[in-house]
Amino acid sequence: MAHFDGLPVPMLPISHLYWRIEKPFTYFSDVDAGHVVRIRAGFITDFASVPRLLWSLYPRWGSYGYAAIVHDYLYGEDTQVATREIADQIFFEAMRVQGVPLLRANVLYFAVRFGGGFSWRTK
Repeated sequence: MAHFDGLPVPMLPISHLYWRIEKPFTYFSDVDAGHVVRIRAGFITDFASVPRLLWSLYPRWGSYGYAAIVHDYLYGEDTQVATREIADQIFFEAMRVQGVPLLRANVLYFAVRFGGGFSWRTK
């Protein structure tokens, strides 16, 4: 069963947009034959890359915060995840594991499916 291990995680702000993970944590996915995502201490995240205009509806850090970190890691550093589509599916699954309501998880999932191509493997 998909789950996080090692939460909560202390984080240190390094700018107004970026935070550094201070303790490693792991996400065990059921997607892609049980992909395991190991976020290392020192990893830098911007959480959810939501346009500023939408922050009141979808803040960069919300109930999906850890899922957003996992997604950032999958897009930039996890070379074991084969495709962007799999990374996005893991993001959706991780949001649901965090208890994000289905409608909100779907909106965020389709947002990364639509706009995430610009960030795939560039972080």
